[in-house]
Amino acid sequence: MTSTEPEERTDPRWGVWWGPLLAAAATLIWSGNFVIARAVSGEIPPVQTAFWRWAIALVVLLPFAARGLWEHRRTIRERAPYIALVSLLGVTLFNTLIYVAGHTTSATNLALIAAASPVAIAVFAALGGERPSPLRITGMAVALAAVVGLITKGDVGVLLTLDLATGDLWMLAAMFTFAGYSALLRRKPQGLPAVVFLAATVLFGLAMLLPAQIVSVTTQGGFTPHRGTSRPCSTSGPPPPRWRSSSGTGPWR
Repeated sequence: MTSTEPEERTDPRWGVWWGPLLAAAATLIWSGNFVIARAVSGEIPPVQTAFWRWAIALVVLLPFAARGLWEHRRTIRERAPYIALVSLLGVTLFNTLIYVAGHTTSATNLALIAAASPVAIAVFAALGGERPSPLRITGMAVALAAVVGLITKGDVGVLLTLDLATGDLWMLAAMFTFAGYSALLRRKPQGLPAVVFLAATVLFGLAMLLPAQIVSVTTQGGFTPHRGTSRPCSTSGPPPPRWRSSSGTGPWR
């Protein structure tokens, strides 16, 4: 039996123009995360920044995903271990590590080290049996060269006596968690809409971040939003933190 409904077709020109534009927009928005990491580093403890970031994101997502979360609850329950692992890497750890790094390194360093993420992602993909294309290898080489140039300040000999800033090391850890997260996305459950999957990972990630949030509020105190909380960030040197733990020595100092 032949269907009387018209066959849905995708105009290939849509991908040619909109694909790069959407990717550029996502990169622009994502880069703002590094600026925020520096801007609030002296105002809000890292765990609390990450927690409220994702809590706000969840509030925004729920109107679009709540119905789908209920309709796909069985799939989410069956794939809970996978979703939990993805959430741990992409939600609980990744942004928290960025905000920790923001205390002792610049927004520029954060963004440039993150630019090496394709290298780490490709390594994880290769371990899974994927072969990178020549274009992808070229892109990875450029990203890696940028990171090496940042760390060595143009003097490759510095690698022999390398002394990374603490924030750079935290950002490298964040980069690898993001690479693991990206590699795992290829195993996303079939039939689970993207917005529903995203909302599920945020829910799982927030649940795993909640104990750390409670500890942070208890030991470091909360924060009160004010005009200074969103002051312009500096690109060098960590600002003095206005938050303090109850003992005077917070775990992120």
